[in-house]
Amino acid sequence: WLYVYGFARPATGETFTVILPRVNVERMAEALAAFAAHADPGGEKVLVLVVDNAGWHIAERLAVPANVRLHFLPPCTPQLQPVEPFWALVREAVANDTFDRLADLKRRVVRRCQRLAEDRATVLGAVGFHWATRLER
Repeated sequence: WLYVYGFARPATGETFTVILPRVNVERMAEALAAFAAHADPGGEKVLVLVVDNAGWHIAERLAVPANVRLHFLPPCTPQLQPVEPFWALVREAVANDTFDRLADLKRRVVRRCQRLAEDRATVLGAVGFHWATRLER
C-alpha cells in the first residue's frame, strides 16, 4: 500500500510530503517527526498544524514532536482543512490510469509531489484559504 502524508503552508504554497506504507498512529508520528525536522531543523520554532479528527491525529499515544502543536478542527469539517484541496492535485497524476506494479504508482506519486513542491503557485491557489493565510500573522 501507499499513503501520502501531506503538509501545506497556506500563506506560501510550500508543501512537504511523506510516503509511508500505512496510515496509523505510529506512521503519523513518523510523518510529524519528518515534517518537524524539515520545517524547523533546529527545533526553535513552534509549528502549528491544523488537523481533522482522524483517529491517528487524536490518539493519546501519538508522539508529537516538542515543537509541534496540533490544532483540531471541529468534527465533520474537511472543507476547513487547508491541506484537503492538495489531495486533488496529487490524484491528478494517477487519475484514470492503471499500474501493473505498486512501485510504478509510487514513482508517479513521488514525482507529482516533487513537482507540486516546486510549483508553489499551483498549490497556493488550492490551499491558500483566505482565513488560513492569516494564521501566520
